[in-house]
Amino acid sequence: SDTIQLGCSSVGVEVQALILGRIYATILGVMLTFLLSILSASVLNRYLTREILRPILDLVKTTQTIANGNLSTRITVLVDDEIGELSHSFNRMSESLETSQLKLVERNQSLVEAHQDLEQRVKERTQELAARELIGRQILDAAPVGIFLMDMAGRITQANLCMVDMFGYPLEELIGKEYVALVEPSELEKKKKK
Repeated sequence: SDTIQLGCSSVGVEVQALILGRIYATILGVMLTFLLSILSASVLNRYLTREILRPILDLVKTTQTIANGNLSTRITVLVDDEIGELSHSFNRMSESLETSQLKLVERNQSLVEAHQDLEQRVKERTQELAARELIGRQILDAAPVGIFLMDMAGRITQANLCMVDMFGYPLEELIGKEYVALVEPSELEKKKKK
């Protein structure tokens, strides 16, 4: 019975050693699997970051460059997926904005040139009219008879120096007066009788 007990005990120790060996092997296998999983996840994370985030970060960077006014910047399209399509669309939008800006600059330049031309023409015409007015004033003042111009309401708009002498008003007072207020009432009656 001692031999049986010793044999059982030695079988028990062997079984126990075998079970412990299997437990250690299983634990080691699980630990290796866990470490490989972490390593795989790290490599996958790095790959996905490079493949997915890089195009997105490039898109963000280019967006900021364009927002700062550099409309000629384009995104280098590295992928052929949704991000790539977004990048292509962004490049088309940037090109359209750049073309529109160039057209606006050209139109603005045309408007500036047209404005300068118009200013020059107005200046020349103003000088021409001032010269004509001076000549007209000289002709009016040189005339030996009273000459005046009236508007549709009968107010004097221009008069020469003979008119000033005839009516005894300074030129500034004659301008704007109604002509009929200057004429003797008896003269007006004679005119009505005729």
